[in-house]
Amino acid sequence: MDLSALQAAVAGADAVVAVGARTQWASANPVSATADVVEVRAPSGVVAYEPADMTITAGAGTPVAELDAVLAEHGQQCALDPRDPKATVGGVLACGLSGIRRLRHGPVRDQLLEVRFVAADGRVVKGGGPTVKNVTGYDFPRLMVGSFGTRGVLAQVTLRGRPRAEHVRALRHAHLD
Repeated sequence: MDLSALQAAVAGADAVVAVGARTQWASANPVSATADVVEVRAPSGVVAYEPADMTITAGAGTPVAELDAVLAEHGQQCALDPRDPKATVGGVLACGLSGIRRLRHGPVRDQLLEVRFVAADGRVVKGGGPTVKNVTGYDFPRLMVGSFGTRGVLAQVTLRGRPRAEHVRALRHAHLD
């Protein structure tokens, strides 16, 4: 679904539910399908990527695995830790669940620099910007993280990249008897 179709669907519906890969569906107390609830999907795909600036802009419907593959080509990563590799960027942000990388890179909301979302009347609202220090007034990107789509349907996001570790080692917990 492109942005104009998403706007039209949201504006024309009495109630909408944003759907990604449904990997976090149980987290948000899912809405039962009825005649007056319309399922909408965010656009997907990488819109812009600036490896030198370590920022990437993508549709909220982009799978995290696809985003990770693009960043990996330049030795970078974004500290999103989905529970399922099929999860979408918008779904991870809408749920606001941080994974183990939170210990090093902070919560998932710290990865989000700019957001574009579709409000209930179909308007596209932009908040934040593609730089780290850019907020005056309401910090819409942070307000959208963990909102489960209640403030609007995430459409496009700009995320902070970070250098990818050259080597990763997992340590196992030893049981002491």
